[in-house]
Amino acid sequence: MVDKSLVAVEERSDRLRYRLLETLRQYAAERLAESGEKPDLSDGLLLWFLAEAERAEPELKGPDQGSFLDLLEDEHDNLRAALAWALERGGTADGIRLAFTLSRFWRVRGYLGEGPRWLVFALAPSPDDTQENRSQDRMPA
Repeated sequence: MVDKSLVAVEERSDRLRYRLLETLRQYAAERLAESGEKPDLSDGLLLWFLAEAERAEPELKGPDQGSFLDLLEDEHDNLRAALAWALERGGTADGIRLAFTLSRFWRVRGYLGEGPRWLVFALAPSPDDTQENRSQDRMPA
């Protein structure tokens, strides 16, 4: 897929990252939604990213702080997607856990407003909001 330019390879820190082209990513997301497997896959990714964040969090105070900050930075969009999924499906406990775990990362990297926005959203959802409204209209950026 790399040879056919369907997947881009990026070298970040000390590891390679693979990224789907946006149009291919959108197509795959549509097919995943149609298959009905998105909840299971997204739940698995949420748990995996939660575990990764929890593994990295204590290291943000140690001598390898820089490499763990870089790891979380590389995964920042994926972590946001995991947070969004947790809150979209009503899994606020996982969302709150992930947001608290990421709080030091957000402070150190200067994302000062991001953590509080996620926590406010997770802790105070409006009962009359539909899941669609919550995920589209009020989701932190």
